[in-house]
Amino acid sequence: MLRTLTAPPMFGRDAELDRLLHEAVAARDGSPRVVLLAGEAGVGKTALCQTVLARRDELSVVGHCLPLQGESIPFAPVVGTLRGICRSLDDERLGRLLRWWPVELDSLLPVSVLDPRTPRAPSTASGRSAQSRMFECFLSLIGDLTADSDVAWLVEDVHWADRSTLDLLAFLARNLTTERLLLLMTVRTDELHGEHPLRGWLHEMGRLAGVTRLDLPRLDRAATGEQLRSIAAASSDQPTLDEAQVDALFERSAGNPHFSEELLEWTREPGRPLPGSLRDLVAARLATLPSTTRRFLDVGAVLGTFDLALLAEVSAAPEPDAEAAIRAAVDRHLLEPVGATSYAFVHPVFRDCLEAELLAATRRRLHEAAARALAAREEDPADAFETSGMVAHHWEQAQAPGPAFQAVVRAGLAAERLCAFAEADDYLRRALTLGERDDVDVAGSGLTEYDLLLHAAEVAHLVGDDARAVELGDRAIGLSADAERQAVALERKGRYCFSAGRAEEGDAAFRSALALLSCEPSRARARVLSGRGLLATGWTRLDLALEVCTEAIEVARAVGAEREEGRALNALGVATALLGDLSQGIDHCRRAVSLAERLDDADDLSLAYINLTHLLSLAGSCDEALEVGERGYAALTRVGLARQDGSFLQANVAEGLERAGRWREADDLLEQALAQHPRGLRSFPVLEHAARLALHRGEAAADGLVSRARALLDEHAAPDSWRRELCEVEAELHLWAGRPAEGLVAARTGLDLIERGDEARFAGALVTLAARGLADLSEGARSGHAEPGEPGELARAREALVSRAEAMRPSPLAGAAHPMPDGRAHEATLRAELGRGSGMPDLGEAWVAAAAAWERLDRPFQAAYARWREAEARVLGKQTGERPVSAVRRAHAAATTLGAHRLVQEVELLARWGRVDLVEAATDAGAAPGYPGLTAREDEILQCLMAGRTNREIGADLFISVKTVSVHVSNILRKQGVASREEAARLGHRHRRAAPHPDGSGA
Repeated sequence: MLRTLTAPPMFGRDAELDRLLHEAVAARDGSPRVVLLAGEAGVGKTALCQTVLARRDELSVVGHCLPLQGESIPFAPVVGTLRGICRSLDDERLGRLLRWWPVELDSLLPVSVLDPRTPRAPSTASGRSAQSRMFECFLSLIGDLTADSDVAWLVEDVHWADRSTLDLLAFLARNLTTERLLLLMTVRTDELHGEHPLRGWLHEMGRLAGVTRLDLPRLDRAATGEQLRSIAAASSDQPTLDEAQVDALFERSAGNPHFSEELLEWTREPGRPLPGSLRDLVAARLATLPSTTRRFLDVGAVLGTFDLALLAEVSAAPEPDAEAAIRAAVDRHLLEPVGATSYAFVHPVFRDCLEAELLAATRRRLHEAAARALAAREEDPADAFETSGMVAHHWEQAQAPGPAFQAVVRAGLAAERLCAFAEADDYLRRALTLGERDDVDVAGSGLTEYDLLLHAAEVAHLVGDDARAVELGDRAIGLSADAERQAVALERKGRYCFSAGRAEEGDAAFRSALALLSCEPSRARARVLSGRGLLATGWTRLDLALEVCTEAIEVARAVGAEREEGRALNALGVATALLGDLSQGIDHCRRAVSLAERLDDADDLSLAYINLTHLLSLAGSCDEALEVGERGYAALTRVGLARQDGSFLQANVAEGLERAGRWREADDLLEQALAQHPRGLRSFPVLEHAARLALHRGEAAADGLVSRARALLDEHAAPDSWRRELCEVEAELHLWAGRPAEGLVAARTGLDLIERGDEARFAGALVTLAARGLADLSEGARSGHAEPGEPGELARAREALVSRAEAMRPSPLAGAAHPMPDGRAHEATLRAELGRGSGMPDLGEAWVAAAAAWERLDRPFQAAYARWREAEARVLGKQTGERPVSAVRRAHAAATTLGAHRLVQEVELLARWGRVDLVEAATDAGAAPGYPGLTAREDEILQCLMAGRTNREIGADLFISVKTVSVHVSNILRKQGVASREEAARLGHRHRRAAPHPDGSGA
């Protein structure tokens, strides 16, 4: 905790200090700043940070990452920071904070510790949502504190931080917005060996826009001279230094400020040789300590960070004696205070030198004494989780496997309750290893081996190691003869297999669990059935999902298992919709959302809202999907999953908006989703839909997004539906880039993946893209670029594609009989592409039919593509009269209104080739009847908006001022009841499609 600091003197750090002070000013003004200050030990990172904090008048807090010989205490700097904050506040602000204090933060610092009069019920959150809620609450705490004043938070020695603390710091770096926070972190680069886990974290942090990394180099000769002369001048023993002495000190210290200061002591005795290294220097200094101080420092070296009471107890000495003995070490800058009551070594090499000289037996004895002394503190809820890890460490170092096993189990369970899942995973791994020894009594921990394995499997699942979770689940299954306990382990294995992408193995686990359970209705049976239903739905095994979910709902209702009923309804809704009854499927998902809302279950809320928005988008109900998405995002924010699953939800809504041509809204949602930096497999929908939108707009960003999505699926086991969707985007990307052969390969790859399963009902897009690739190749061959025999090969390939499509169930050629809403549109487009590939004449009407089918679905991009192909068929077919001209203008207007730049370019190229004047499209006397309610001039301007023209262009064409155009546009928007030019143009196109065209071609 830092309230009033005295800034240490700074030398050679003007640029770095100015940079940090600039960051502090920005944070004070409402632009939060995160700064990583990196450099070797002793280079002055802490001194620089203290200088910055000392120049501030507002709240400053410090949290220390505490090492235990390579281990880390979960959330140690966070707990220290919370305590410091509470100590720093006046009674009024502390009282307000305690009234707000959420139960999710009790695992870090129980409110009962701060105010024993405050009764608390424990948090009901568990698993990944519990950690997410904790992180959200911590962010809210920062927001509350910074509402009154700016805050600086210094996290020292991040290289010793536990994984959960690193996750929290990364979460804050991603999600700070307007909080007036300056977050400073120090990290020792000399601690980061090649395999150090922090290296990857530092790389990820460095990619974030709001994070600044500042590398602190050693001092140069001039700055070192300033530093040494300043220290010498403050000393009565040696007020001056000559240049030769400075040169010698600089040569040995290499500009490390701490080493330079330590070496300066040696120049006080003329003729005394300088130590060759910092370790030699420390060893020589330690040799001059009083024997009593040295004895207590030996104990301190084993403890690492300690308070006086602990030091005295492990040393078997009175506390006043311990305090008196270490005073000399503090005076000589070997020890320094940490927090309010503890001490730590100033430099890690001090501790290393002391511990290296201890005999092995002495070291073991001291570790055992430390473990026994700390064990009593495990009873204190404020210190339990922190102490559990230290007790486990000391018993392991004491080489006492029995007590070590029990302590490691307690530490693992404490970390799991704390939501420090990475640390829990590590502790329970070690427990399982110790438990294999013959001299360890597993039951002595209070858990059976079966229970221990289930805990270990769950935390492995929570840290993303589902393969190991499955292996641990298998071990647990074989340990119990009780059928119900075996079924519990099998149900968990099924869930882990689902996450691991091992669908067959997961389904087998669920089936085995059902076989062990009684056929009578029970919550356990409902849970297994709903889990199997979710698995079947996720991997598009729709008939199985329908059967299993129906039974699950019946069982769940019989025993009042609402959570299991909601999960089964969720899966049933998706399966029902994909089997063709979208309306009924959406109703099931709405009921699943209602149950999840009432039960306030985080994971079920997430899944229910994600699936409901997906089905609404599939049905083309964009407005409802948008409304449900906003409601779902608010619900996920409440339960702490907005940043984890909210991006998935936003991607689902954006999917429907993109299909409906509402690209600006889709782009806004996807931009928000990408800004949340979604991680893991759940980032795929965001990448895929962003890639599809960029591709249809004709933007270069599509390539990078597709590459990222492909890398993600190559790394993870993913459902066939996601792999199919990526093949669609890859195929279309190649086709628009003029690589039809590669596009054909991508489409065929997708078909190979899905044609024999239920996912085949979505084959229409892939078959159509394959036909498009073949058509592009055939057109190239007809233009004289074919190899011998190629036209015949392409013809056979088309025939094979048709045979393949006809063999699928349902067939993409089924038309109106296809169960999916876009079945007829895909069939019409497919037949037109096949005709284009075969060189069939008079294809214009085939493309008109395809465009009309897409327009009925309100899918403007696909309709615009079909209009382009219609125009192409009429122009290249050398049709005469108004039809080719009208077709080109309609295609251009549709593509321009959407903002489909690549498609606009294709149509304009066609217009130049066919000598069609696109400008006349806005004022064509033969256009459809005017828009109802508009004056003749307003209708004229609406036609220009539909052609994508700007106010300046419209004014030039119609010989009126830009201001007059602006007035007319405002009147059009008011009369149509819309808010933008794009919406006005869209309504104009819908009206035009509904009216008969003078050329008789229809919509």
